[in-house]
Amino acid sequence: MRPGLMIAVGTIGMALAGCNQMTTANYRGDKADWSRPSAKPPIEVAACISDGWGQHTHRHKSLPNPKGQTLVLEGGPPEIPVVDAVVDIETAGKGSVVRYGGRLRNFPTDGGVESSVERCL
Repeated sequence: MRPGLMIAVGTIGMALAGCNQMTTANYRGDKADWSRPSAKPPIEVAACISDGWGQHTHRHKSLPNPKGQTLVLEGGPPEIPVVDAVVDIETAGKGSVVRYGGRLRNFPTDGGVESSVERCL
């Protein structure tokens, strides 16, 4: 194999290995950065967060989970997406419990990834 090709293959391999470390599992459950209660039901909290994130990017998903909703914010280049933040929202009593975990705290323009979650509680 030519040296230039070996370097390119090695670089791609390292990039993909790095992306594998940034999955939703890295930010969920006991790996979440914080957990807070909300008086709102999970779907209402999820809609609020989705609206806030949607003002900055279209690269987020809202997915149902067995106890409520999960939101995932993606980053990185579109062809190799990585997880920037995960919010799990689960029914608890008359409201919900919100767990946030992520490597991205602010959008480049005005802050907002983590604070948009906090505003929706």
